[in-house]
Amino acid sequence: MPRKLIVTAFVLALLAGPAAAKTYVHTPPMGSAERKAIMDAMRATGDLPDRIFIVKFLKVSQGWAWLEADPRSKDGKQSYEPESALLQQKGKAWKVVDQPCSEESCDADEEMSRIKTDHPEAPAVIFPK
Repeated sequence: MPRKLIVTAFVLALLAGPAAAKTYVHTPPMGSAERKAIMDAMRATGDLPDRIFIVKFLKVSQGWAWLEADPRSKDGKQSYEPESALLQQKGKAWKVVDQPCSEESCDADEEMSRIKTDHPEAPAVIFPK
C-alpha cells in the first residue's frame, strides 16, 4: 500500500507541475526590461507620454499584467489621477487592452467585474484580491 501511495503522489506531482507553471505570478523588478516595456505601454496611452509611474500594484502571469499606479511628471512636481490597466504581451511588446472607468460616478467593483468578464483569458492571479 505505501508503494501505491508514493506512485500516486508522484503522478499527481507530475500532473500538477505544468498547471503550477501556468499560474506563476511575479512582479517585474524596477529597472527590468519587462517592467520598462509595461510602463512604456502605459505611457503610450493618454496625452502625457513623458509621465513616470509610482507603482502601487503590478502582477504579471502568462503574458498578462494588471497595474495600479500613481503617475507623476518626470520632475515629480505634478501628480496626476491614478491609473489602472490590464495589459497583454504581444511578442516582446506590451499593450494596454482595457482600463477601468476613472470617473467619479463609476463603480470600481463593477469595472473590475466587467474587465474580468471581457477578458476571461487573463489569469485571476494578476488581479488584486
